[in-house]
Amino acid sequence: MAADAQQMVIVGAGMAGTRAAAMLREEGFAGRIVLISSDTAQPYDHVPLSKNYLRDQPGYHQLFLHEPAFYREQDIDLRLDTTVDAIDTAAHRITLAAGGDIAYDKLLLATGSHNRRLRLPGADLEGILSLRTLAEADRLKAALAHGGRLVVVGAGFVGCEVAASARQLGLDVTLVGRGELPMQVLGPVGAAYYRDVHEAHGVRLCMPAAVSEFRGAAGRVRSVVLSDGTELPADVVMVGVGALPNVQLAAEAGLPVDDGVITDETLAAGVAGVYAAGDVAAVRYPALARPLRIEHFATARSQGRTAARNMLGRGIPHRAVPFFFSDQYDVWMEYTGLSADSTDVCIRGEVADDRFVVFWLRGDTLVAAMNINIRGVPEIVTPWIAAGTPVDRAALVDAEADLAQATA
Repeated sequence: MAADAQQMVIVGAGMAGTRAAAMLREEGFAGRIVLISSDTAQPYDHVPLSKNYLRDQPGYHQLFLHEPAFYREQDIDLRLDTTVDAIDTAAHRITLAAGGDIAYDKLLLATGSHNRRLRLPGADLEGILSLRTLAEADRLKAALAHGGRLVVVGAGFVGCEVAASARQLGLDVTLVGRGELPMQVLGPVGAAYYRDVHEAHGVRLCMPAAVSEFRGAAGRVRSVVLSDGTELPADVVMVGVGALPNVQLAAEAGLPVDDGVITDETLAAGVAGVYAAGDVAAVRYPALARPLRIEHFATARSQGRTAARNMLGRGIPHRAVPFFFSDQYDVWMEYTGLSADSTDVCIRGEVADDRFVVFWLRGDTLVAAMNINIRGVPEIVTPWIAAGTPVDRAALVDAEADLAQATA
């Protein structure tokens, strides 16, 4: 079949799915593209939802990925508020929950993830909110507009970003986490730094701690009870305790799943013509012992691009260096690479000055870097991490030296 006569179907219109649809056109595909979203809103970026969107302020990312006219101009059949019920991989067809089938030549699953739920007494009380979708962000935004006391359960990225936004809005904020420190994925230095930042801005940290129940009155939450009996008054609770990949559709279709839809390096999902990208994709890399699933916008964006090219038969391995950022208060953080099990850490600059870089090394090779309030670091270190370029440790930590010259 000629490529121009093919039909590409993308299930999920987040960053990965929408980027894939756009890339298909950029790569010259002239056939039909169907982009399916279970959301009622036009495709949007989740990044601002915990940050500037809650505060009604401009940010680094626009909310909507494209203007509505883009989909018309690019002849992308965007179907909102549409749910896929089943995939028939043998017949190359998907079935819609509302009825009807859509045939595909290539199928991309970009179904994302959903929030973990706390199954505790009182968890269904009004005022206990989560944050993943735009609709959930609107509910949280409206709740925060009333001020009062917010308890955030979960001290990962979303929890810390919501806590920061709420403090900037003037709320009384308590942050509850199971770990010793918030944002522990950043390692001891980064996590301790963010603990100090939040405490300096007036956030009460309860860590390590576990929630045992929620208590309320007249159907609305009034407090959060910790396992040691501590009761935290609350007018609003935001629960952000991680996410699970949306694999049910893939699993029922017989695709390989574990912590995500398992793919090879090209994002092919084990069945002819089917690919996966974004939060739902657990990608096998030759150098890693297990599939790797990364829940960051930059990974979703780059995987969407790679998946689109490979749906066109390019066979390109996905090897983009992971990247993410966080914007809290007046602290700008960027993280490049994967520190994995590396404990060999060195620091450029002074943590107390709120301007520093943490480097993770394996031997003389840089595997990850986290920069705080210093711009331009990812542009320098990304090619080093990708190529395994040897670095000079002394030059890395010398704040007076040119970082770009820190290779061995």
